Amino acid sequence: MKQFLHLMAMAVLLCAALPSCKKFDTTWPNNPLRPPRIKQLIYKTDYSQIDTIKFEYNAKGDPSRILRSHVSTGYPSYRFNYDQHGRLLNYIGYYTDSTFEYARLFFYDTHGKVVNDSIYTWGEYYGNVFIGNTHVPHGRGTYTWDSQNRIATIDRVFSGPFPYTTHEEFTYNTDGNLTVYPTNDGKPNIRLINPIWQLISGDYSKNNGYIATSYNNKQLPLEIPTVDYRTSSLINNLSLSAVQVIYE
Repeated sequence: MKQFLHLMAMAVLLCAALPSCKKFDTTWPNNPLRPPRIKQLIYKTDYSQIDTIKFEYNAKGDPSRILRSHVSTGYPSYRFNYDQHGRLLNYIGYYTDSTFEYARLFFYDTHGKVVNDSIYTWGEYYGNVFIGNTHVPHGRGTYTWDSQNRIATIDRVFSGPFPYTTHEEFTYNTDGNLTVYPTNDGKPNIRLINPIWQLISGDYSKNNGYIATSYNNKQLPLEIPTVDYRTSSLINNLSLSAVQVIYE
């Protein structure tokens, strides 16, 4: 035992003496097991009110609710529901416990990848049963993925009084950022802190598509100015533009 402890002590001393022997970095993003989480977003609404948006999380660390201080048309709160495997089943932009403004449902293949989604606007919900307004379009989307497990395309067919289709492509440059980004800050994209934000926004970029006013010690944005809509999406009707971000 004494010989073992002596060898361990020598190894520690040798490691400390060598410049190539670095301590393990326990901070995010070098340690993905300890990511930060958004606690609050603070910004002004179209009515010049200060809206404080609070984030809540489940035991796994995934978002469970986003609560607005001012709920109104175009400014709902959000609820997230997961299956027994921890996969996002749906998220709901809701007004009450039975009425919603926006709902999006996800459907998975046997490998756990999203292959389809459904979008409802203005309706009622009872648990995971959604009844959309028949006077507004209901969308059904089909997904493809690239070789790096990023959403590549989403094709949607909207039914209703005036049917139409949409096509979205997500292409990335050699820096690993969406090609629609007008710039990048070279710092970790805020959506990297949780795969849910990547899935919902369809944005798997490595960097942010803007230069924030300030950053924290993890190089995440604290104050974001008014930025291009193509870089600010987080969730339907909730963007990261002209906003203050507070982390846990």
